[in-house]
Amino acid sequence: MLHLYLPTTAVEMKNHFINICECKSVSRSEIIKSIRTGGCQTIIDIQNITGASTGCGRCKPKVLEVLMQELRRKNSDDKQLQIPF
Repeated sequence: MLHLYLPTTAVEMKNHFINICECKSVSRSEIIKSIRTGGCQTIIDIQNITGASTGCGRCKPKVLEVLMQELRRKNSDDKQLQIPF
């Protein structure tokens, strides 16, 4: 099941579209999309798909933070009880 994340506040909106990787101009939303729809599960997957963290490397902690948040969200979604109607 695909869950779309839509920012609801001005701060979330700004953070969603801000570049995480300045060298390669990769936004938080691009990283999230690569995880949710591109199947990325590791930093190497994200680097290959988006190019983030392949320049100077300063953004690697931020990329990893987004990855961990998304993987935790995905794992919690998988554990929800689904009852077909």
